[in-house]
Amino acid sequence: MSPLIPMALFLGCSVAGTLVFVALLFLALRQRSKRTQDLRSGAESFDLRFVGEDESHLASLGAFPLFEGDKPHLWNLQTGDKDGFAVSIFDYSRDVDPEVLKHTVAVLRSPSLRLPSFALHGDRIFGRIGAFFGRTNIIPSHMSLSRRYHLAAEDTDGARAMLTPDVVRLLEARQDFMIEGHDGGLLVGALRECSSKECALLLADALELARHLDAASRARGQAPPV
Repeated sequence: MSPLIPMALFLGCSVAGTLVFVALLFLALRQRSKRTQDLRSGAESFDLRFVGEDESHLASLGAFPLFEGDKPHLWNLQTGDKDGFAVSIFDYSRDVDPEVLKHTVAVLRSPSLRLPSFALHGDRIFGRIGAFFGRTNIIPSHMSLSRRYHLAAEDTDGARAMLTPDVVRLLEARQDFMIEGHDGGLLVGALRECSSKECALLLADALELARHLDAASRARGQAPPV
């Protein structure tokens, strides 16, 4: 056999592999571009402004445990006002060795939103950021939630008291929520990047949760009405 044949085969496989990689990369970039256009159009349909990338926006959202990861990155940012809340919806990624985790996140802010500081996450996420509050707890009064979520809070009893039947019903209907709150802000996120239609549903769920959590917090006497 000519020594040139193995070399030709090797070069042929290398070229074929490179072409496949380039094709896959092109398809991924095309899909990402289409998703961004869909999000831009979707933002207009529910009266939000599509900003795109603005890394400085994270600093304005407050101290949420989710934002404690290494190399945080924000893109596809949409902002506006809904039902008395300043709304931010965006894609977010952070390095959690050895993974890069990506989420679509909705953050609602209002001076009248009175919540204790807490985080409610599934095992996959919470094991990596639970140290933000120093300890984690299951939710013994709601065993169905305890199988899926861990709760961490500065005031554990106060955070558990917010899990009213309306809140539990909404949480049990969703499989991939992560929820964080503090006085003046609520974060509701998905464990993946959402489509434009899913972003609209995420925002609707966040607004409903904000109303229920705020009502429960006020009923317990966390803070007087504003």
